[in-house]
Amino acid sequence: MTEEDEEFNRIERESRIKQNYLRDIKTPSREALMAEVAVLTEMVRVLSDKLSIEQNKQERGEPVGYLCENAVGHKYFRWKKPPSTYKPIAIYTTPQQRKPLTHEQRFDLLTQFEPHKNKWEAPAILIDMVETAHGIKE
Repeated sequence: MTEEDEEFNRIERESRIKQNYLRDIKTPSREALMAEVAVLTEMVRVLSDKLSIEQNKQERGEPVGYLCENAVGHKYFRWKKPPSTYKPIAIYTTPQQRKPLTHEQRFDLLTQFEPHKNKWEAPAILIDMVETAHGIKE
């Protein structure tokens, strides 16, 4: 369970109105409703803070979360980067800027392309190799 889930659950547990409603005790008093408003206001504040943090990440070009895969192959979402055993894929809300290839990377790419240069599909092969080098395609 993530920190956000734990925080949300903690605030939700503090909701006496919800607890009473679930137990079917009685209609809440004015004081109970005011206390509930205070709890909900706190929940909105916590979620607003989280949203603000995510927006700041977005502006800095950082991932806002990660798509992960467990040992069985089920995919799930995480806010924080997990170990590489979960095969995390960063999720961005803004496009990432690609850096140009270095001279060494270009030379390696052309060396790998050499056996394909006379094939009729050479342009497509070269495009695929360049996209792979830039991390656009696997």
